[in-house]
Amino acid sequence: WLKARSLLKARIFVELHEARHYCEAADPHIDGYIVISEALREFLFSVGVRGNRVLLAPNAVAIETYQRAHELNRDDLRAELGLPDHQIIACYTGQLYKSKNVEVMIEAMKYLERDVTLLIAGGQTRRDLERIRAFIEDHALSSSVRLLGQQPAEKTVRIQMASDVLVVPYSPASSIAQWGSPLKLSEYL
Repeated sequence: WLKARSLLKARIFVELHEARHYCEAADPHIDGYIVISEALREFLFSVGVRGNRVLLAPNAVAIETYQRAHELNRDDLRAELGLPDHQIIACYTGQLYKSKNVEVMIEAMKYLERDVTLLIAGGQTRRDLERIRAFIEDHALSSSVRLLGQQPAEKTVRIQMASDVLVVPYSPASSIAQWGSPLKLSEYL
């Protein structure tokens, strides 16, 4: 609005994570787009955005953080984090938006043996944390699912390294699968 009325002289760049966030009416006032996947770049081309206005910058992983973490002993990490050493630990780290399908992963715990604990580290909004906490309680899974909330990055890596299985519960039908870059999988690998 400000730029359209020549009240703002700054250049405007938009980081686009999903096609639904593209706004054709705003496009003439956008100097460039930064997209996280080839699919999003192709989408912008398909709606007429010129190639010189699109920068493909996939999400990335700080490899050195994970390289240092590989030097850590799993048993020591479990003791440090207060995790059981005799159980299988499955872990999801990340946001808790509905599109992440965290509820599907939690509900699957009903069908696993009792010696599996699911750790969920993440979720920045109170609403998401409350929704997931209520889901865990409603499905009587409080004894096998631990919601840790948002954690500092270094602790998140330690939680991942203390786990046996790292989970990516995304559905192929979600917008994440269509437009996203596989950052979570890259972290886990």
